[in-house]
Amino acid sequence: LILLFGGYNKNLNFEFLKNYNFKKLICFGKLSNQLMNVKCIRFEHLKEAIIFALETSKSEDIILFSPGCASFDEFTSYAQRGKYFDDLVRDYYDK
Repeated sequence: LILLFGGYNKNLNFEFLKNYNFKKLICFGKLSNQLMNVKCIRFEHLKEAIIFALETSKSEDIILFSPGCASFDEFTSYAQRGKYFDDLVRDYYDK
């Protein structure tokens, strides 16, 4: 499982993620600069994180997009962020 998470943290504690065995833990956005005690691959923007996840995954991998944070660091709403994710993945596989 490859977990893609991040955004604008509203004072939530994500240290519990250290207890799970992910193939990759990819964080993005403002949260990526706040998680000093969680080992993750950090990206400033969602697009970079998605492209990295897609390019480094294998066919048997599952990429779970579960931000866990507000979208306001890059987007106007969670719906806009979700559509952006969908569109980027579809465009990636259409090429």
